[in-house]
Amino acid sequence: MQCACQQADLSRALTIVNRAVSSKPTLPILSNVLITAQAGRLILTGYDLEIGIRTEVPIQGDLAKSQRSVAVPAKMMQDMVNTVGEGELTLDLTENHDLVISSSRGQFTLRGAPGEDYPDFPSFDTGDAAKETKSFEIVAKELLGGLKRTIFATAREASRAFTSGVHFETENDLLVLVATDGRRLALDKVALAGREGLKKKEHTALLPARNMDDLVSILPLVCSEDDTITFAFTARLARVSAGSAEVILHLLDAQFPDYQKVIPQSFKGRIELSREDLNKAIRQVAIVARQKEGRDMAILSTDGDRLTISARVDSVGSARTELATTKEGDEMKVAFNYQYLQDAISAVDADTIELKYAGQVDPGVMHLPAHPHYTYVLMPVRLMD
Repeated sequence: MQCACQQADLSRALTIVNRAVSSKPTLPILSNVLITAQAGRLILTGYDLEIGIRTEVPIQGDLAKSQRSVAVPAKMMQDMVNTVGEGELTLDLTENHDLVISSSRGQFTLRGAPGEDYPDFPSFDTGDAAKETKSFEIVAKELLGGLKRTIFATAREASRAFTSGVHFETENDLLVLVATDGRRLALDKVALAGREGLKKKEHTALLPARNMDDLVSILPLVCSEDDTITFAFTARLARVSAGSAEVILHLLDAQFPDYQKVIPQSFKGRIELSREDLNKAIRQVAIVARQKEGRDMAILSTDGDRLTISARVDSVGSARTELATTKEGDEMKVAFNYQYLQDAISAVDADTIELKYAGQVDPGVMHLPAHPHYTYVLMPVRLMD
């Protein structure tokens, strides 16, 4: 039984679902992608038992009229489709579960396994899940912006702790995103779509940061930045519906702390400066600062409306640069991990950055005058006087 589809459509679909295919599977079948022919479309599914992604490709032919499935090695199929040539492809699913991919330039055959052997894709539409489901909508560019400005602050090595996730929380007509690795915290609030008057904390969930990376990668492939995305939640799962893709995530089973207690409320001074200038200055001093692993500190000090950023490692050398700023309040001298500064500066899209400070051992806070909902808190590095 055969069907035909466009190579570009199939390649894009494989790129999407392969984000949910395990590179080190606990079961051999998890290195496969499930291919299902159904009612004029080819449904592709990847599922590693933590994240599942499903999308579809339009097809024509006899196979399009049947309902058959096969599980084939995901990476190998991606490589085959990417090299078999552009234009129309013919797919032939044989009785012994071989998948034959043909084009005008050549042919590949993949040995597959029965689709029935593939793990079941989690369902939101039956049983208790259907009763528990709550949902909200958000425009793609709002979600992508919020994730970019927060996700960098997570700790990827702690695979199941709260520090490895992004906390989602609805607050009136906003979605609050919070991420922390215990030494810094990034918080952003972005607008929800078509929802007003929501109760505070109507939805809360902790989504794995690595899966949010997957979502950031696939959204531009399945929808435009102005399209609306739907999030649905149960106690243990989240479903993201975007364009032609459906993403299922297993939530982290960890309690996110009261992040409001971490955000300082009083300061002794503030400076405002160009993001681009600060970015260049941090890159300069990082050449020296990164030579002392474990300290990695850039020292920030003010003298009137001048900000000096410096680093020194006795066995290597030193670096120093000055920037013009607008300052209010006391003078500042505080050290921060240069990489923590660099991460935040790179993640935000703003012309101007505001830094608030209290003392050498007190957290500093970064705000964006053009985006008042954003807050970045980072702990200082103790100076050795």
